[in-house]
Amino acid sequence: MENDNNSFKDDKSNLSSLKPTLNQNHLISLFNKKFSSMASIGMHSLQEDIQLNIEPKYINSICKVLKNSPDLSFNYLECITLVDYEKNLEVVYHLTSFKLKESIIIKSLISIDSPIIDSVVNIWRAADWFEREAHDLFGVNFSGHPNLKPLLLFEGFEGYPGRKSFPINDYQEW
Repeated sequence: MENDNNSFKDDKSNLSSLKPTLNQNHLISLFNKKFSSMASIGMHSLQEDIQLNIEPKYINSICKVLKNSPDLSFNYLECITLVDYEKNLEVVYHLTSFKLKESIIIKSLISIDSPIIDSVVNIWRAADWFEREAHDLFGVNFSGHPNLKPLLLFEGFEGYPGRKSFPINDYQEW
């Protein structure tokens, strides 16, 4: 596992927000123990949160460990968001552990041509709405989701209005 300290580089404007806190160092050591077999996880300190960059194939196994480990207890899924980078999409999970009083962010890049990632509905029931919204707006298919019927758009809507490539009438970039 990689602990990328590049995110802790000197930023003279706000140096304290870029160094890991004692709690973050504790979390990083817990993550190192829990995920030592998964070498492809990138870890960064992102101001008050830790960010994990993972491959899509690990989302379910990592989320199960984060929620079900008694020493972690990330039992609150705040939201799932998506970012369109035009060449790929990034699925972003915001999790909180009330026990540890910490939040983390998990990011996973998926292909824009074949946007598929495993569903986490079986881990956090709240993921149902977030995944349906991402499916409506970005066309992401969440494998194993029990019901990806439209949430925001009508049945038969053409395209994905959350994507940058979606045509918006009478709109011009500055």
